[in-house]
Amino acid sequence: MILINFDINYFIHLKKKKKNFFNDLIKLIFILKQSGIDSITINLLNYYEIINIEYIKFLKKIIKINIRIKINIDDKILDIILYLKPKYCCLILNKSIKKKINEISLAVNLIKNNNINVSLLIEPNLYQVDTAVNIGIKCVEINTNTYSVSKNIYEKKYNFNKLKKTSIYSKKKDLKIILGNGINYKNIKQIIKIKQINEIIIGYSIINKSFFIGLKKALKKMKSIIKNNI
Repeated sequence: MILINFDINYFIHLKKKKKNFFNDLIKLIFILKQSGIDSITINLLNYYEIINIEYIKFLKKIIKINIRIKINIDDKILDIILYLKPKYCCLILNKSIKKKINEISLAVNLIKNNNINVSLLIEPNLYQVDTAVNIGIKCVEINTNTYSVSKNIYEKKYNFNKLKKTSIYSKKKDLKIILGNGINYKNIKQIIKIKQINEIIIGYSIINKSFFIGLKKALKKMKSIIKNNI
């Protein structure tokens, strides 16, 4: 069974300046829970997104849903993560993974020692899988963006094979595997053919679809595609 994580960052971007934002946020989360969504993702990548702290505290207090926070490796943001104590945290790298191994390793140990499940966002690359294993990561989020923006069938085939190869290799290393970034109603059918996947992250395409058919129907449609193509 593939778990489904809903990335709410696009929703926040669209709605955060509206008067009834918190009410809309509560409605969104209740619909997600009713629709069988397993967890949500929210970004805390820089100080422009520091307001997201209030949303996270609000969601943890009012609605019991598993939250994954995506962060850059930054001392102040790490302090915030240790204060918020989400169930899941995903580290995002802005520079080459080779140049930041020591920094990543220290951050991973700090987060794990505070009983937070930590994952690492990686490209479909076997070296990055090995690096994740060596620094004590038990879960990788493999970036599907390159596949999602492929321009033709040849690029798609090449990039899909990289995703598949990296997923197979990750599973052999006993890692939990999450795929996300640019997943939509079309490419999800191919992506879930990768049998090693434990979880997918979706959001942007569903919010866009909801403008036309409503959020509940948009979620139901995506879940139906997943169920019928596994």
